[in-house]
Amino acid sequence: MSRSWRRRLRAALCPDRLVFEHEVVPVREDPLGELARRSAGRTLTLVLSNRYLRYAILPWTQTLRTEDEWLAYARHVFASTYGPQSSSWEIRICDTGRKAARLACAFDAALLLALRAVEGLASVQPYLMWAFNGRRAAFDGEPAWFVLQEPGRLLVCLITDGQWRSVRARQIDPQWRESLALLLDREAYMAGVPAGGRVLICAEDDVPTRAGGYDLIDITLPSGAKGMDRTHAMVCA
Repeated sequence: MSRSWRRRLRAALCPDRLVFEHEVVPVREDPLGELARRSAGRTLTLVLSNRYLRYAILPWTQTLRTEDEWLAYARHVFASTYGPQSSSWEIRICDTGRKAARLACAFDAALLLALRAVEGLASVQPYLMWAFNGRRAAFDGEPAWFVLQEPGRLLVCLITDGQWRSVRARQIDPQWRESLALLLDREAYMAGVPAGGRVLICAEDDVPTRAGGYDLIDITLPSGAKGMDRTHAMVCA
């Protein structure tokens, strides 16, 4: 292993913990201070929990020609959904190709400012995009649900025809697997698509193979890492 690789650090920031490749560190009072101490002298790539983020799908339109126009559109969408609080959010937009819907994410600008003060920070990546990019081949062009589970929350996404169709966060309890089929049925109804089909899921809890009419495919851990604690899922892509 090269010296440059040993100087790299990959971590995930959650509201109640920091997640490293081989360690979970519970933190409540000063997570960024703990992160700064561990990343000193290293290059840090940080995955940001979906609990810090809001997402929106921006349908493609030929009237938007510049990145500034797309950003203004995204701000309008978030303001319409979340109200005045969104005015202080930092917004990033993922360009998914010509004539394709774009995925926008937003988070508190004050958090980004605090993160930039962490020495060695090289990049901050939303958990959704980190997980998707590391598992893109699993989608193979076929329609699929993509579900990310963290304690207390599911992020439920629908991808059809190679495009993001919907992204929605849902609060859950510890028995979420028992109600997953009903939750997905509701999401399918709102998206106007038939219920059932494939569900590609990254989860901190164990994943069953089926829920109602849905085939659940556990893509939490990469090949060769099945012995690793599932609570490290956010940094195992």
